[in-house]
Amino acid sequence: MGCAAAISKPASKDALKVVPDAQISNTICNLSAETHTKMLLAWTGRGTLASYFLNGYLQGEDAPPEELRQAGYEMRCDDKLSADVFYHEPTGISVWSEALDLSTLDRESSEIRLGFHYTTPWAFSTVTNKGNEAVEIWASFKDENACFGQGVYASQWDPHEFGSIEAVLFNNYNVKSDDPEFITKRDKFWDRALYCIPILVDYEDCFDVRERVTPEMKHGLGKDRNNIPLAEGRDVLVLRITDHKDSHIHAHRDCMCPSGK
Repeated sequence: MGCAAAISKPASKDALKVVPDAQISNTICNLSAETHTKMLLAWTGRGTLASYFLNGYLQGEDAPPEELRQAGYEMRCDDKLSADVFYHEPTGISVWSEALDLSTLDRESSEIRLGFHYTTPWAFSTVTNKGNEAVEIWASFKDENACFGQGVYASQWDPHEFGSIEAVLFNNYNVKSDDPEFITKRDKFWDRALYCIPILVDYEDCFDVRERVTPEMKHGLGKDRNNIPLAEGRDVLVLRITDHKDSHIHAHRDCMCPSGK
């Protein structure tokens, strides 16, 4: 897939999808979809990219260049990987300008969640290349650690919210700056945070491990397979998207606006 001359817009959708939050007051439930989403983002502390992907993107609008610029993002074409991205200058992380939408078609907007999946250049290219088969895409998502159970690992936080690649590595791999082996571990995992893929999923497929247990989390909330609690300050989502949704991937990727559409 070649880069478009400008960041392309996704296909327009009738329903605006928002992130649900059980803690949000019922008093905002009857507001317009856009106002409702903005209030949800304010309550949950979501950032600029989350706001875009949950608002304008789903309505077929262009990304707001000034808001993105203020958050450190620049819209550009990644010539090496042939993809349009939001490049975050402060961190050096590139975020796909589209989203991998794995939510059920026509699902109620209140039942959709958004996660940011950080990954390597190779895995990013595998997902964003629309010519790849579903089996190749699933292979790129495999996590050999999977401490909280099987699934695609993501975070609610975009690069601007993390602030550095080191912060992403701490969040995703518990790489601590005070670890005597910090440099070695940082260099080992560095390329796994260079790219980011926004993913939209059904609410029941998204597990915030501090709030919901996956089937493998036998020790309770926030504790992994080995009964080790998630360190303070880490944000981990497990997206339980399984191989049986192969056709689901292609159905939704066909709905995304490719370059030239």
